[in-house]
Order: sequence, then structure tokens, then C-alpha cells
Amino acid sequence: MISSPPRRTAWKDYLLLTKPIVVALLLVTTFAAMIVGAGRFPAFNLVFWTLLGGGLTAGGASAINQYIDRDRDKAMTRTSKRPLPDGRLNGTQVVRFGIILCLAGVGILAAFVNPLSAILAAFGIFYYVVFYSLWLKPSTPQNIVVGGGAGAIPPLVGWSAVTGSLSIPAFFLFALIFFWTPPHFWALALLKERDYARAGVPMLPVVVGERETRIHILLYSVQLVAFTLLFAFALTQIDSDRRNQIVGFFQGIADTVIQMVHWILWVGPIGVFALILPISAQAGGSIIKALGIYIGMLCILYLSITVLLYGVARIGNGEPLLRYAKAILPAQ
Repeated sequence: MISSPPRRTAWKDYLLLTKPIVVALLLVTTFAAMIVGAGRFPAFNLVFWTLLGGGLTAGGASAINQYIDRDRDKAMTRTSKRPLPDGRLNGTQVVRFGIILCLAGVGILAAFVNPLSAILAAFGIFYYVVFYSLWLKPSTPQNIVVGGGAGAIPPLVGWSAVTGSLSIPAFFLFALIFFWTPPHFWALALLKERDYARAGVPMLPVVVGERETRIHILLYSVQLVAFTLLFAFALTQIDSDRRNQIVGFFQGIADTVIQMVHWILWVGPIGVFALILPISAQAGGSIIKALGIYIGMLCILYLSITVLLYGVARIGNGEPLLRYAKAILPAQ
């Protein structure tokens, strides 16, 4: 007698409702906007409450979105095993869970961050649930063009959390995500074109075909790159003191990234080995040897890069490679 595979526990199903990978990406843009807005790393407690509130609101909106899309999800191979279309949770449970998360997230932002960040998060919920999920997604191939604004709101939340206001740089960060979203999503839609057609979702590849969609992806990508270059042009239009402050800030960010890379290069391979090895062993052990060789080669590569960047490239006073290169290059 063959036993059926064990069902996921309820907490895992509830976690899947929040689309945790998507939420993690949204929090990255929130945190980045906090750093840029503050001009430094913000206080830990402010970062904690902002990311917690933002994560809860994003997760709650995702849960409600899955309730709205329950019939479409059932028709799509990619989403048919989600908790609601698979029958592991019912609609009442999903909606109740989503509303609780949204209210908790907005409440945390209002109580521990500031009212503006809470209002922006609430607007993001409305934008995603009502404007995109209920109206745009099922009605127009331009759904993700306009609806992409929902995913661009987290930088505004992060900026307002540290400044208490919104300014032009905040909307610049918003626009970056807004212009990035369509080509990103259309690439996924190309891979899942039949799924979307079967579910009756008018994604661009379903309506205009693969060739036209690829042209759209190219044009929007060019537009995105052109928009990012506006920042360099903007620097030339401000006074030298302010320009030096901005350049100095980003130099500080670059130095911080270098230090983070240094840490990752040393610790990363050890963590990957410790994580993957037990999984491989459970799979039967036949690939452990190959995995060990791969991890060993990866370690050698990472450690070689580390030596290059932080052994050879450090001189006397310990300045990292970028500053050393800047010091020895002729003045422009």
C-alpha cells in the first residue's frame, strides 16, 4: 500500500500566502531608500519597525491577491498548487489572514515610524488589491505597466520613514522600480504564455504575441537605462559642495559594499556547504562527492578573489583597492 505524501502544515501554507520571496525583494528596496534618504545607515529600531510593518502589509496584500486570483490560479500550472486553489485553505481563512496582516502592518508603521509611511503603505495595499488585482490584471495587456506602481511604493515608504516627507529623489527611486517592472514581468509572461492564456489573463504575450513582446521588453529596458543616466546629468546641475556631498555619500556606500563582499567571500562558501551537504545526503549520497569537488573549487575561487582584493590591493594604511586606484591614477 502506497501512502500519500504528507500535507504541509498550516503555518507553511499561511507563509506561502504572503509570497515571501517577493516580500523580501520589496523590503530590499525599502531599506535601500532608507539609507539614501538618511544619508547614512538609519537607527536599528527604525529599520526594524519599518521593515516589519512593510513586510506585514506586503504579505497581507499578497494573501488578498491570491483570494482574488483563486480561479485563475487554479487554471495555471505555475500557481495551481498554492494553498487556496489546492484546497488546503479556504477563502475565509485567506481573506481574514490578509486583512489582519494589513491592519497590523499599517498600525505598526503609524505607531512606531510615522503617519506618512503608514498612509503610503495603505495606499500600496489599495493600489495592488483593488487597482491592479481587481481591475487592471483581468482587463488590459497594459496591466503590469500601470499596475507596476504598486511594487514601486516601498521605496517611498522607506524614504518617508527616515525623513518624514517625500522629495524628488524619493520619486526617482519610485520611477526606477516602476520602469523596471514591465520588462521584468513580461519576460516571465513569455515563459508562461500558455498558462496566462488558459486562465484568461490578457498579458502582453497572449494579446500581441512573442515577437512584439520582445520588442516591448527591449524598448522598456532602453528607457530604464536612459532614466538611470539622468542621475549623472542631475549631478552636473547642482553646486559643487552639494555634488561633493552626494558623491562622497555614494563612495561611502561603495566602501561599505566592499566590506560586505569581503565578509561574504570568506563566510559564503562555508555557509553554502553547510546548507547543501545535508540535503544532498538525504537525496542518497550519490552526488556528495561531486558536490564536494564543486564547493572546493568555489572556495578556491572565492578565496583567490579575496586575496586579490584585500591582500594585494591593500597598502600601508589599509586603504581598499578603489581608493588606491584613485590615488595612483593621473588627475583628469
